[in-house]
Amino acid sequence: MMRSRVRAALPLWIFLMSGMIASRGAAAAGPLDDLRPLVTTRSWPERQPGASGGGDAAPWREVTAEIWTAAFQRRIDEIKRLEIPARPEPYSIDGPLVLPSGAMLVADPKAEIRLVPGVNTCLVRNANLVGFATGPVPADTQLDTDISIEGGIWTTTLATTPDAPQGNVRGGSGRTSPVPGAHGVILLHNVLRARVRNVTVRESRPFAVHLGNVQDFVVDGLALDNTLRDGVHVSGLASDGLIRNVRGVSKDDPVALTAWDWQQYAPSFGPIERIVIEDVVGSPPGASPNNAIRLLPGVKRFADGTVLACPIRHVTLRRITDIAEFKCYDQPRP
Repeated sequence: MMRSRVRAALPLWIFLMSGMIASRGAAAAGPLDDLRPLVTTRSWPERQPGASGGGDAAPWREVTAEIWTAAFQRRIDEIKRLEIPARPEPYSIDGPLVLPSGAMLVADPKAEIRLVPGVNTCLVRNANLVGFATGPVPADTQLDTDISIEGGIWTTTLATTPDAPQGNVRGGSGRTSPVPGAHGVILLHNVLRARVRNVTVRESRPFAVHLGNVQDFVVDGLALDNTLRDGVHVSGLASDGLIRNVRGVSKDDPVALTAWDWQQYAPSFGPIERIVIEDVVGSPPGASPNNAIRLLPGVKRFADGTVLACPIRHVTLRRITDIAEFKCYDQPRP
């Protein structure tokens, strides 16, 4: 009887041990391993910045890399939360990641998300991105809500000079039929409660963070790593915003509020009000030709004769250092 009991117990013991081994294997699986079937591979010519930091002096090389666009988008579409861990090589994407209402994207601070050369779009945007180039923003516009982006190193061009954008000149909303005026690495337009925290934008030609027709927004923690245009660029309408902890080297304005702007950089127009800008550190002396905080009100005249006042009101600035000038004037029409 004793022997029979031992023999009967052996299958259960083996079963339990195999379950433990399986659970250990599952625990060791990477956070994106289930998305691997959606990852493809492509090759393209690319320039790396040279030893002196000049992208135009660097030699061309053939790059073969994984494309993660479809895999990342699948996770966003399924659970509205994408977590990107750090790894030695960048995650290449060949189009924008699109965030619907309620979506959160969290990347490790050392995870680099890089746009393939020649794509000419933003890296991440909200879903209901609509432009209003021909008239004022309608009061009944449907806004995306509660969108959050945190962490990551975001790169569109590897360009450290204006002459080396590698085909990514424009931070557009998409490869086909882009919204006029959209021009960001991170592009959030028509959003209620937008949050961007602790991101790095590296060697990119579009605005690092381009916001517009946005209410209740926060940009807290933006490192500019040799970017070629504005850091935080806000188009009207915009209200109840906090912009803080912006620093690094940009060849343009670290912060710009543009209620009125040239059409090529403005998907929408209108008042900007109740904004706090604090703890901004500009570029070191000599590093940027446009090291300024820009406040641009104006009057927008649309083609049909409609006139829209675009004032800037109730803006608080505090703890601003290493900024060469504050620009506040009514610009001429484009």
